[in-house]
Amino acid sequence: MKRLLYKILLLLLIILAGCSANNRYKTANNLYKRKNYAVAIQQYDRYLEKSANGAFATQAESERGDSYFYLGLQAFEKESWLLASRLFYLANNENADNALDNCYYKLAQVALGEQDKEKALEYYGYIVDHLEKSELVPEILFERINLYIDLGKKDDAFLDFDRLWRNYPESFYMGQVSEIIGPIIEHKLSEALAQKEKGELERSLQDLLFLIEYPTSFKLEISQEIAANYLLKAENNLVENMVDSVAYFFGKVVEYDPELDKQVTDRIDEICQVYIDQGNKFKVNLQIEKAISSYERCFLLISDYKPAKSAIQKAINYDDNYKRAITLREQARDKENDKLFRSALKLYESSYSLYRSKDVNSKINEMNNLISAEKDPKGFATAIIKNYKEGLISRKIRDIENEMIEKYGSEMVRISDWKVTYSSGDFKYEVRYDILTPNETFYFIWLVSLRDKNISPLNKLSEIL
Repeated sequence: MKRLLYKILLLLLIILAGCSANNRYKTANNLYKRKNYAVAIQQYDRYLEKSANGAFATQAESERGDSYFYLGLQAFEKESWLLASRLFYLANNENADNALDNCYYKLAQVALGEQDKEKALEYYGYIVDHLEKSELVPEILFERINLYIDLGKKDDAFLDFDRLWRNYPESFYMGQVSEIIGPIIEHKLSEALAQKEKGELERSLQDLLFLIEYPTSFKLEISQEIAANYLLKAENNLVENMVDSVAYFFGKVVEYDPELDKQVTDRIDEICQVYIDQGNKFKVNLQIEKAISSYERCFLLISDYKPAKSAIQKAINYDDNYKRAITLREQARDKENDKLFRSALKLYESSYSLYRSKDVNSKINEMNNLISAEKDPKGFATAIIKNYKEGLISRKIRDIENEMIEKYGSEMVRISDWKVTYSSGDFKYEVRYDILTPNETFYFIWLVSLRDKNISPLNKLSEIL
């Protein structure tokens, strides 16, 4: 029985408490309706403090916010901008937010009237940072740009210019800002160029690419500087042998400065010619794979570079000719060993026509010598002596003969003429020439190799001659 009475009593207390809370809300609501907003806010606070989850809690919070809003409007109409801003802030609803931007704008204007630019920037900053949907933002950004310029804060002015351009490109103030932003862009351009001079090429390029987006009078100059940076990157990568990216950078050069098209084209041709020349050196040394690899580097710059295609085909043909020439040379040696000099000569000549080897050229001369030696070895040996250095030996012998005839008379001078005898060794002959006088004797003798036309003196007199 006692337990039942306890439950009934508790229920009655709950009902009474609910009625009391509802009465507090009704009191606040009546005050709100009579536009007694300050007192209404106090009653709403009491109600919400005791009945945060009551039936009218949501409505109470909304009406309390409106009360702050209406008080803010009253303060705004009385030009109490600071009080109004605080009341709008406490209202914490959309209507208050829409009015708060005007309030801070007015506060900024007051600060400007008092020459307190930093304070004005503070009020402007609140609108830009916290009330982004405000229709005043483009105007405020424009005003802040002017203030930053006056205060020498060029970087801050540039950031606001970027924000205005990106978010409000069609606004009236975007058109106005182009008249004052020139010095700021020029400042940023100078910074980018300074970075380039310090070797910070990548950072400089990124800043220039950032600047080129803006509609300013420096667009052409910035574009040309971007092209210059890409040109430098291309040359740097070329030095580092990073050819894969060079063509891309050269393409960017022309994209940003079409006037450099011919310069870039000529430079690419020049680079390709270097690769062709390098490949040719490899080819001459029979390093065919390296030669082709060098030629192919041209394709990284020009995908269908015809001189490189031609050089590759020539290198392949050159390698084929060399291999064929080696085969013919071996066949010629076999014929030479069998003393079939005419057949050997033809094979050597065919080999030389495919690949100009010094050894094979010597063999061609040698085969011609041996063919002549087979036909008339002694006559050929005499001809070698007589023709040596365009007849040098013959002329000097005649000089000695003339000297002896003048000295002793022709009847006292006996001349043997050329005498040829076989010597030991393959195709080697001794060639003699004697001049005899009553008191002086001249015996000249040389060993002549018919194979290579080599002449060796066999006595001191011949050596002196």
